[in-house]
Amino acid sequence: MRKVLVVIQFTASVALIAGTFLVHSQVKYMQEMDLGVEIEQKMVLRGPGNVTDTLYQEIYQTFKTEVNRLGGIDQLTSSSNIPGDEIFWASGIKRVDEEENRGVIYVIGMDEDYLPAFDIELLAGRNFSPEFGTEELAVIINQRAVDFLEFPTPEDAIDKKVNFHGEERLIVGVIADYHQMSLKQEPIPLIYRYFPASDDYFTMTMDPNQLDASMASLENLWNQFFEGNPFETFFLDEFFDRQYRIEKQLNTAVGFFALVAILIAALGLFGLSSYTTLQRTKEIGIRKVNGASSGRILRLISKDYLVLILVSVIIASPVTWLLTRRWLEAFPYQVSLHWWVFLYTGLLALVLALAAVSIQTLRAANSNPTESLKYE
Repeated sequence: MRKVLVVIQFTASVALIAGTFLVHSQVKYMQEMDLGVEIEQKMVLRGPGNVTDTLYQEIYQTFKTEVNRLGGIDQLTSSSNIPGDEIFWASGIKRVDEEENRGVIYVIGMDEDYLPAFDIELLAGRNFSPEFGTEELAVIINQRAVDFLEFPTPEDAIDKKVNFHGEERLIVGVIADYHQMSLKQEPIPLIYRYFPASDDYFTMTMDPNQLDASMASLENLWNQFFEGNPFETFFLDEFFDRQYRIEKQLNTAVGFFALVAILIAALGLFGLSSYTTLQRTKEIGIRKVNGASSGRILRLISKDYLVLILVSVIIASPVTWLLTRRWLEAFPYQVSLHWWVFLYTGLLALVLALAAVSIQTLRAANSNPTESLKYE
């Protein structure tokens, strides 16, 4: 029964240690993977929202000009959504030569600075520009939308018309896919409308070396142009990473239980080795008298426990692999499961077990053999 309990405890420990490492690796992989959109050093300012002032567009353009003049701030852009923000604006869409809608497509409103501000690649056509004067009837789509509408290539989609929001609109540009939401889902078909002065989000690139001064100047301008509206800002990369909150909490929880399991298993093994060493005290004394070294005695006492730990690793590895594989199936982009994770986890468990056994065994082996031989 004692041996069974040791195997169970270390099986749980090995499984939790490996699980902690794999969950951490998956979260780190998603956070570091290229999103296709630049979110670093981006400060987002929530717009005034639900503006009814007919002069708002002129006010915004003046505000934008003044902000771009500030030191440490570059490329202010307005949009209805930002990366990491769930889109609720949607509409049916079809090509003009079709009778039925192909389905629902999600919509983002943006100005002409949105694509360069977020470093989004233009695959074909052009960006929005007020110089054309007809951008209200123009749209830009992403590569997924090209496939959704069954155009052969991005170039083939340019200057084609789609029926969208009950009106015919001209496709003027195609951009590369990027992750609007986290890497827990694949990019979706998106369509972009020209909104030169959205009141939802203002995004700008910040120089971290001038952050405090830039923020103070920005707030002063905000109070001049949008008095009475709250000044709410946040960093885009932190806003985007909040989508991994559940995975981070899982990683913390698994890591905590792994630590607890290791401590319990180590204490249990320490107690068992103490009991075994106590039973074999006289044997240890006899072996010492006959010339056995402390290292030889340690190997003799510990080999049975190390076999138990090895059995725990053999049991825990396939179980952990299967459970982790099933958990990863929820993610379209997955970290690879490497065999060396289980090897290193097993080695760690062996080291911990050896440390727990060595303390009592070496103490008995290094004691005076005469005292050990007197032990009853």
